[in-house]
Formats: sequence, structure tokens, C-alpha cells
Amino acid sequence: MATNNNSGRDGQVQTARKLLVLLEALSVEGAYVSRAEVERRLSVTSDEAKCLMYLLLSLDRGDRRPLPLTSDDNLSYLVAQGPLSPSLFERRPALTHTEATALAGALFALKTPDNSPLQKLLASPVVSSGDLHPFIKQIVQEKVSTEEQENLLVCSNALAGQRNLRFTYFPAEKSLAQEASTPQKRFVAPLYIACDTTGWKLDAFDFDKQQQRTFFMRGMREVETIPATFNEMKRAKSTSSAAEQSMVTLFFNDEKYLSLFDWKDLSVIENNLPGGVIKATIPFFKTEWLPRHILACNGHVWTDDPELIHILKDFVRKRLDT
Repeated sequence: MATNNNSGRDGQVQTARKLLVLLEALSVEGAYVSRAEVERRLSVTSDEAKCLMYLLLSLDRGDRRPLPLTSDDNLSYLVAQGPLSPSLFERRPALTHTEATALAGALFALKTPDNSPLQKLLASPVVSSGDLHPFIKQIVQEKVSTEEQENLLVCSNALAGQRNLRFTYFPAEKSLAQEASTPQKRFVAPLYIACDTTGWKLDAFDFDKQQQRTFFMRGMREVETIPATFNEMKRAKSTSSAAEQSMVTLFFNDEKYLSLFDWKDLSVIENNLPGGVIKATIPFFKTEWLPRHILACNGHVWTDDPELIHILKDFVRKRLDT
């Protein structure tokens, strides 16, 4: 069955590229392009060429002034009555905060040198968010180590084979109730594996603590699989599914902060509060992850949970004292 190559987002991108080619050809005063030439150069039908030419005549500079282009009633040609000055190709597009963050993250992951011309794309007027590099270094995941890859393989095999895991764990983030992070022996039943900007993680039922816990793969050492009994599997599944998570409420005053981090298990419950505020709930496991990310949003995310508010204040106080 024949497919429409101009459908969806890819079709829109192709159309935009063709329009840019035509604009560049008509950027000089007196430039002339016939419809037949458009068909030949862009490999389009007569109707498609006519549509592209009509779209160009419909464009403006953003101030309701049309481009200096003219044609006849049949759209058989386009003529530039004046130069595109300032040229559209000399204008640098302004990026949204989300787009700028994505670009900065890509350049950081590719280890693009600071003196590269690409880094200039992150400066004004393209980006108005200021220097994004310190923020990007906090959220972009570093390269996965060989040890982390090996742990991922062992955990995956254990999960697929319904086997338990025993390992020594070096917490990536200490509990807010602890003064120091020390290696801990863990005996768990793996439940599922996840990955986000913070790295690969294992969600598992901890038999010693009788709770579901999340472990960073990079913090696991001496990982070994152990056969699981039927009672252990039943106990892990039933307890983890019935366990009540500590849920807290978060408020966002801008939807872009919903995608700024991978808010694990975040659930939006209201998005039409006064002032465009979005209300959501998220599990809180008493680690520094959630307080750190709330504070990183610079006041655009907050909570009404008394315990979390106290923890946030205490977290800031400790950082100021160091």
C-alpha cells in the first residue's frame, strides 16, 4: 500500500526544509524562481510546488508585514521585490527553556569543548536561561561503568530467573536520618529495573527491612544470585504490593518543571488550579533525592507536607553551615 511521505512530524520537517531552500533562493532582490524550476529542484509535483509557493507568500516577519515576494494569479513564478534584510538566515532562533536544556545536555554528553562554535548556541539571544552548564552537570548521567554494566546483567538474570540477590551496598545517597553512609549487606528479591538521568536502579524487596527499596547499580558490590523459595517470592510480592508508600504533595507553577527531572512515580492530580499551578503526588523515601530536586527548581516547586518542609529547611541549613 502506498504511504504518504508528507504525513506527521517528518512530513512537516521536510516541508519546512523545502521552504528554507526557496527562501534562500529568493533572498536577493530581483531573484526569480518559476514553478517548473521548483518542481525540478525539489522533486515535487506541480500541486506541491504551488502549495509551497503559496505558503511563502503567506509568511511574514512576525510583525504582520509580508515578505517582499510577488507572483501572478496562477502562482507560476515568484519574484523577490526586495532583499530579505535583515536576512532570515542571519537571525538566530530563540530556544525555550526545555529546548535549551536538551541542547546543553546533548553537548555535555558529547563532551563538546567550551571553545566550540556549538557552545555559542547556548548564549544570548538564542538562550535566555543564563549559564546552564552547572545545572546540566547535576542532571546528566555520567557514562555507565563496566562494574555497573555487570551488576545490571546479574540483576536482570536474577529478575528473569526469579532468584534473590545478596550484595554489599554503598549508598549513593545517605538517608536523611543517617550521619554517614557505610557499606551494608543486603538480601533482596528483585522487583524491577529502571533507568533515568540519575543512573540504573534496582527496585527490590529488602527482607531485612521488610520494605521495598531502591538501589543504585553503581553502589552495589559483590553481587550474587541465590535461589528463592516459594515462600520468599510470595512474601516479597505480597508485602511490596501492600506496603504503604509515604506520599507527599508537590505543587508546580510551570509545567516545564514536570519534565525537568525524572520525578519517579509522580502522579498529577490537578492541573487547573488558580495561577496555572499543577498539583501532584510523589513517593518520598526519606533520602536526599527529592529535597535536592525541589530546591534545584528554585522556588517553582513546593510542598505543603510539614515533614518534608522541615527536612527541606534542615537540608538548606546544613548546606549553609558547611
